[in-house]
Amino acid sequence: MKIKGKIHKEVKWAEGKKKSEFPKYTWWSGSKESARLGGFTITNLLKYENSEVEGSVQCIAHTSNGESYWKNFDIPLDKIDEFCHALMKVKNFAVGLKKSEEHLKEHEA
Repeated sequence: MKIKGKIHKEVKWAEGKKKSEFPKYTWWSGSKESARLGGFTITNLLKYENSEVEGSVQCIAHTSNGESYWKNFDIPLDKIDEFCHALMKVKNFAVGLKKSEEHLKEHEA
């Protein structure tokens, strides 16, 4: 028996078109366009037909208009841990860099 089910989780940092929200947006850019990025909906996908990938996690971008089904990417299930580990490495580096810059500013004066 094959169990079919979906889970959706949202991660948002900006939403809507209020002037107060615009500074919170980051950017999504592609070869033909760019858009304000306010978060993602993350969901699971089953195996694609004629694919060796045994399922994946899909990240759907949120623009100022909400979910944008034309702006998404999929990560194979067997690469999720590696992807998350890489995100955390880069995050920790960026946080450390920011702390170093703040420390330098405090001691410049």
